[in-house]
Amino acid sequence: LFSFAVCAGTFVYVLYLRDWQLQDWPTKHAFFAVQIVNGILSFPFFFFMVPVLRSILLHSVPTAYDRSGRCRQYRGPPRPAKESKEGKSIPTQMLEKAEALRILERLKTLLSGGTVTTLDEEDSASAFESRTGKASD
Repeated sequence: LFSFAVCAGTFVYVLYLRDWQLQDWPTKHAFFAVQIVNGILSFPFFFFMVPVLRSILLHSVPTAYDRSGRCRQYRGPPRPAKESKEGKSIPTQMLEKAEALRILERLKTLLSGGTVTTLDEEDSASAFESRTGKASD
């Protein structure tokens, strides 16, 4: 907090010397220098942001409060309800073959310097048929 106050005070002093002109180049340079100095002075606190080092340096555990206002160990956000194994359906194939071919044709067109004007299914299928001479299905 002290380093921020010194940096902010320095910037205000430069503004005062430049008649409060924010668009003046020395003011912009001073603002950039204040940002750099503040970043360098805050570097030691970086180690408190690394999860493994945080627990070693601080020797504390995260806590939270329950509905009665008592301090408890932090459990994290509520977990979603588990679905039954029968309810889950994992798709075996992400794209239909025709859709994959349309995407490949669009990619070839773009890489060869062409343009893709539409992403509509029907227009893409007709454009695919006109370019290749065969149906997309």
